[in-house]
Amino acid sequence: MVDGQGGKLGQAIDAMAGCRSGRLAYVVVGEGGVAGVGETLRRLPWDRAHVDGERIVVAIDPSEFAKLDKLPKDQWPGR
Repeated sequence: MVDGQGGKLGQAIDAMAGCRSGRLAYVVVGEGGVAGVGETLRRLPWDRAHVDGERIVVAIDPSEFAKLDKLPKDQWPGR
């Protein structure tokens, strides 16, 4: 996952769809840590991202990315 200038922001861990809409709602992004230990999970709204070939490009700068909601590691769906 990269920002508009190609800088790496984190790794897409999972994607969550809305139950009613069936549309992608947000992407769970992991940053930092080693092999999942010490990793921070953040919730990135899908309307701030798009797929470009093999990568996800995010319309957000690193300082704004750092302010995204953190997700408790063991308290979100699919984990």
